[in-house]
Amino acid sequence: MRLFLKLKNDKKGFTLVGMIVVIIGILLAILVPGMFKYIDKAKDKIRNDIYGKWKKDNIR
Repeated sequence: MRLFLKLKNDKKGFTLVGMIVVIIGILLAILVPGMFKYIDKAKDKIRNDIYGKWKKDNIR
């Protein structure tokens, strides 16, 4: 009888920690590429600003 109760209570399924890990992984997979695009755009803007100022100073 005890063996039956142990087997009955042994449920299979997802744990809360496992679900949180999966959700964080999905969010990172979505957010990280967008973050790198944002960083690249900021670098391009800074590069263009510096080049514009350098070009303006060298024309005079």
